[in-house]
Amino acid sequence: MSRRRRIFILVGVAFAVVSVAYFGFGLLDAPQSSPPDAALSEPGASRLIQPTGNGTKLWPFTSRERSPSGRTLATNLLIKGPPEKVRTSLLDRTNLDYQELVAEEAEADGETYEIELEGNSIDWDSTHGSTRYVYVNASGGQWLTESYQLHDGEYLGSREHIRAYDDPDGEWTAIQVHQEYFDMFRLRHTVTGIEGPAANLEREFLDQPFVDSVTREYHGIPGGWNDGWLSVVDLAAVVPVHEFLVVLALGSIVSGTSRRAVTELARNFVSWSYENRQGYILFGILIGLQLAVRSAGIGLERMFPGISPQLFAGGLYPILAVGPVVLVVFFARNLNPLPAFGFAAVGMGAGFTLDLLGLGLEVVPVRLVFHRVGLMLSIGLLALGIAHRAADEPSETIDVERVSLATVGAVAWFVGLLLPLLDVV
Repeated sequence: MSRRRRIFILVGVAFAVVSVAYFGFGLLDAPQSSPPDAALSEPGASRLIQPTGNGTKLWPFTSRERSPSGRTLATNLLIKGPPEKVRTSLLDRTNLDYQELVAEEAEADGETYEIELEGNSIDWDSTHGSTRYVYVNASGGQWLTESYQLHDGEYLGSREHIRAYDDPDGEWTAIQVHQEYFDMFRLRHTVTGIEGPAANLEREFLDQPFVDSVTREYHGIPGGWNDGWLSVVDLAAVVPVHEFLVVLALGSIVSGTSRRAVTELARNFVSWSYENRQGYILFGILIGLQLAVRSAGIGLERMFPGISPQLFAGGLYPILAVGPVVLVVFFARNLNPLPAFGFAAVGMGAGFTLDLLGLGLEVVPVRLVFHRVGLMLSIGLLALGIAHRAADEPSETIDVERVSLATVGAVAWFVGLLLPLLDVV
């Protein structure tokens, strides 16, 4: 086989593997069909629910635009009661000034007694995020924006996020609550689930004296990560708020029948580790870079709460985009090719994993898992092309295969960064 043909095959295989990681397996997480009513400007009447008798009807989903075609997530909690009381029950229920009628004295003189309410176990705080709309049939049909948004966590970290929509007639509040994290490679939030946060919020209202009932109703309108069930909280009338665990294990199980074999193996490992000491440095710095960027973003968000966190994310993003390439070029050039690939790829993968574990995430969409695998392979190919043994070839010699692999790795890395910014991934 000619040298040129071998280079062509090698580069083609590398490009194909990275392309599959970026695109192919994303189909596993793709929607299976378009949202119902996608061609309509308003949802059909059969797609609406009526939280209260003869009251406003609601399309139980949020949308990126004023059309069902932009459907995103299902509204997963509905709280019946005056909207201002609903907000108080979410943010600071100790200010509800709740009073309850004494049953045995109700017929006598109607006396009441005041109940000391406990604070919320979830520390909700006001926040902001992308605008999402819901449709109601009030005033002939209209699209509503969020009445307010709350979150528990950090904008640039992991958080539970609430979008609340008040009924125009003042009888209920529709809640869309989800878990999400800020993806530094996408420069936007990625939703990881809605069932867990809905259950957590539902538990906040169980056995509370200012709540008449907590039930689940089936409306038979599935979609938006929901199966058609809706949690319903009815406030008391007298009330005056894993698994993206991609574990990257790098190790070996050593067995031997004699102490000499184990000693020899240990000696070889120590020698190999010393020879590839820059690989360990590369491995550690790639992990540290990703964790440092995340920590810096969260730290700046807390230090300067009046500044939009997106400004901090935009300022830190170039470090995350260019930093790994610079580190690989600097540290991988004096490594052997295969160790260079392993240290770079596994270092990036370990950084991805520790970053997400540090955020406490339970699950990440499959398409993002494979996108990160594509980035790992890309940075690994770059290291494979950069690496060479000084003893095997003069430093001034340009190896066409290495240049080709490094080029494919660099191009694939920056293409991989561009895809999520264009919302392809």
